[in-house]
Amino acid sequence: MIFFIIFIVIIHVVLLLATYYNLNTLSKKERWLFILIGIGIMYFLSTIVFSITDIGIDYGNEEAKEMITNLLTFTFVPINGIITLPFLASSYNKYKADMLSKDAFKKRIIILAIIFIICYIFEFFYMKSIKVNMLEMVEQLNQNIGS
Repeated sequence: MIFFIIFIVIIHVVLLLATYYNLNTLSKKERWLFILIGIGIMYFLSTIVFSITDIGIDYGNEEAKEMITNLLTFTFVPINGIITLPFLASSYNKYKADMLSKDAFKKRIIILAIIFIICYIFEFFYMKSIKVNMLEMVEQLNQNIGS
């Protein structure tokens, strides 16, 4: 479990650094505001998608549900972020520095939105399977401990 936590921390750090350095023409305050809003939106959307995938799953207890949801959220949000936020940050940075036209910036946003939607559609279908498998592993572990 400790390796998994270290992995989650590393991918969060990679997300933060990649996004921060792609906003190099902005002030520190603007960079962190961009990052916080971007990651906040990702956590919000992930929570909605992951909550929808809970329909029909019997966790047995609220503690198991919370543990699995947190584990998956803290894993998939930075992965989604690494796919989208640095590119968005770079495009926004270029737009703010007048290196990218408004139309080109809009096209990049549309492409990024499509990629983002595809990621969440994939995760929607994949997430239910992951949750069921995790519950089976926890149940099997509990049986092994009990015997």
